[in-house]
Amino acid sequence: MHMLATLLAASAALVPSARSLPPLRTSAPATVSNRASVHTLRGGAAAGEASASVLASALGWGLTAGAMAIYTPMIATTLAKKNADGMSVSTWSLNLSGFLIFVVYHIRNGYSLSTFLDFAALGLQSAVLLAL
Repeated sequence: MHMLATLLAASAALVPSARSLPPLRTSAPATVSNRASVHTLRGGAAAGEASASVLASALGWGLTAGAMAIYTPMIATTLAKKNADGMSVSTWSLNLSGFLIFVVYHIRNGYSLSTFLDFAALGLQSAVLLAL
């Protein structure tokens, strides 16, 4: 487990934060015709994109709810049988590592919670299965 923690700490240090990335530049100056796209690139939402943003956020939360059910049957079966035969420690360690790296990347770059919470849920379930 100590090796896993060391691996995760090293991988988190390799992921650049949003503050260390160069600023976003457009090839054309901001004119009336492309002002909406420049505003969108800088983090704002154009008038027509508000509903798409709400839809994307709802989809992210829906995926999170679905992700909570992926490994739950395996956890319940393992707890009921009190036996984890057939489960590989290396598989679940790599699974957990991948999910954690994904979540750390999104947190360090300031992404919305709805864009990565499903992977956090999968990582939590992987950790539970690894502990069993």
